[in-house]
Amino acid sequence: MMILKHALVVILVFASCVLSFGQSAADHPDWPGKGQIFVGTCYQPVDRSAEQIPKDIALMKQAGFTLVRMGDLSWDAFEPSDGRFEFAWFDQILDQMSKGGIKVILDIGGSPAPIWLHHKYPSVNMVNEQGDTVYPAERYMDDISDPAYREHLVRFADTLTRHYAHNPALAAIGYNNEIGNGVMSYSEGDRQRFIEWLKAKYGTIEKLNKAWATQRWSRHLNSFDEVQLPYADGPSPPERYLDLRRFWSDVTISLLEDLEKVPKRNVPDLPAVSNLWDTAGRRGFDYLSSYKKYVSYGAEGFYPADPLSVSFGAMLLKGDLDTPVWFNEFTSGGGGTYGGPKGVIRMWAYLGLIDYGQTFLAWTFNTHRGGEEQALFGLLDHDGTPSWKYNEYKQIAGEFSKLQRLGFPRYRKPQVAIAYSFESAMASHPPSSNTARRYFSVGYTEQVQNAFQPFFEDNIDVATINIGHSYLDAFCLSGCFSKPQ
Repeated sequence: MMILKHALVVILVFASCVLSFGQSAADHPDWPGKGQIFVGTCYQPVDRSAEQIPKDIALMKQAGFTLVRMGDLSWDAFEPSDGRFEFAWFDQILDQMSKGGIKVILDIGGSPAPIWLHHKYPSVNMVNEQGDTVYPAERYMDDISDPAYREHLVRFADTLTRHYAHNPALAAIGYNNEIGNGVMSYSEGDRQRFIEWLKAKYGTIEKLNKAWATQRWSRHLNSFDEVQLPYADGPSPPERYLDLRRFWSDVTISLLEDLEKVPKRNVPDLPAVSNLWDTAGRRGFDYLSSYKKYVSYGAEGFYPADPLSVSFGAMLLKGDLDTPVWFNEFTSGGGGTYGGPKGVIRMWAYLGLIDYGQTFLAWTFNTHRGGEEQALFGLLDHDGTPSWKYNEYKQIAGEFSKLQRLGFPRYRKPQVAIAYSFESAMASHPPSSNTARRYFSVGYTEQVQNAFQPFFEDNIDVATINIGHSYLDAFCLSGCFSKPQ
């Protein structure tokens, strides 16, 4: 028997589906900016004094920045205690941004949750696989499936968007920065929610037993009450592990759908551009089967390792959306995350422009002087003075303001689509799966990237889609395939 080294990757070729290179965002008046390319930064005013903020905004204006992203990671700055909201401090900052001609992405900072929420509602705390309750030592340690967490987050999102519904500074709304990272809790509440999910999926314990192959190894289940949450770190039989990852994914997607209902109600004219992380190794979620429910523009952090992988990541994000890509966080560290040399950020920005980029926001404006990520350099150094990175972003802003008159952001419907499946990625790599690694030296996602590589090297536009959830004729002028029923 011959063992295939690489799994089959489906490549779909569409006929007569390409639009001219000259079509751009200018041809789509519903896109923010009507063809404008946004260059700017992420900004954490909670780190700055009232005297420093006007100086920071003046530097942004001098650099030609047109957009900033604020609000992420700052839930307790808006709601310092349960039900007590404070907006005056942020009102003043938005007024200053507006006077400086700078638009704002208001990011609803649902992760991390405030310490007061963890203290008042212990069910928001994480329970690890060993059954121990752990306090929120890092920003991703919130149980996002917990009803108390969800109730308070939706209330926060509703209060925030109602307060700023008519603020002229706002350009877009985002929520729960980097949702998809972190892990799920192993609390009794989570186990019960998993059981309810299994009941909805399988209906009967007999069907669950069949799906999980419980006839082997004396693992037969007599009732749903005997179900335990499978171990994400192993050991876990592949069938159970796959259902665990499906469950985690559905939890994430349902939270995004709940959040999306809030701005649709309060600020319906603003697009949703959340900074998502669906490929995060610790949890992740099935973005390509669900993104059109909560995404207007695909948005992510752009932290390059190499040109191929970062372009592939952008195409995973874009799917078959006909809108540009927003890089809500763009490297300010040069090569990779931390280093230089000078000029390399500008190089990456031009690659992002080719990858349908419309928005390039430096992470971050100020270098953090404490807490997490203080080793990452922003556009201002630790002493608050502009660095060479600031000047490089200023150059990018000046050049891109000219390029937007020449057909950028790019808009081109690809002739080729590569199939990608979150479930295949999960099922092919169960925890502690030495057997899988013995036969396949290349991981599933890397296999899909390998299929993407020849198109990338030959400058052929290609989409990455989930076949079962994409309306394929969105690519085509005359309809290459029918919509799935």
